[in-house]
Amino acid sequence: RGTKIKWQKIHSKNIRDNIQRAKQSKNIGTQIEGKVGEFVQERVEIEKFGQKLKNVKTNEIAAEIDIETKTQIIEIKKSASSIELEQIEKYINPLDNNFINYSGKEVIIYIDKPLAGSKIPRYKINFINSKGIKIVNSLEELSEVLK
Repeated sequence: RGTKIKWQKIHSKNIRDNIQRAKQSKNIGTQIEGKVGEFVQERVEIEKFGQKLKNVKTNEIAAEIDIETKTQIIEIKKSASSIELEQIEKYINPLDNNFINYSGKEVIIYIDKPLAGSKIPRYKINFINSKGIKIVNSLEELSEVLK
């Protein structure tokens, strides 16, 4: 079910340029996306970076993909507190109106701030893990799960 979505294909050179622009942004969240994008790009090819996906019917933005590779989608968060469980549905629930993971790619959530000492409830982590989504908390951990 879900919603039909569309996006523009972006050339790999433009993805590189977008990553560099993100790294220089005044927005800290965008800077983190750029840092992680550059890290991933050095290891595997990125197909989408900061890509907005539109609902075909309404032409509204259905979702934004932080990073997508051939086999994985990486959602980037500045801190654990910014994880919304409803956002997870777009990756795992084909009945969700904004479902975007039609290829069944592995989903990774990268959290920049250390989890140790964060106030994220344990049930959130357990829920996310129970859905087959990996949570990584450093570039080193991310490098271990990149494919």
